[in-house]
Amino acid sequence: MNPKIQHQVIVPNINIVTSRISEARIIVRTPGTPRHILETLECDLGVLHTTLTRFISSDNPGVRGAEFEAFEDAEESLNDFRDELAQIIP
Repeated sequence: MNPKIQHQVIVPNINIVTSRISEARIIVRTPGTPRHILETLECDLGVLHTTLTRFISSDNPGVRGAEFEAFEDAEESLNDFRDELAQIIP
């Protein structure tokens, strides 16, 4: 019997209007999380990653100092999560 592996990942929740970022924690259990959910999540993260990258690189005047760092941290967290998903999805 395979033990369940639990992955806790932190995904950025971005409010583009206010340039604020918060965290959403997602628990992924393997085995146990249906493949289609993981694939949908990966697709959603791809869209979020693209949006985040464009937002950071647009020199948006609303993003300065600590907020800019928060967005960079979110991008790093997102990349880590996508790496984890790549290992979970066969």
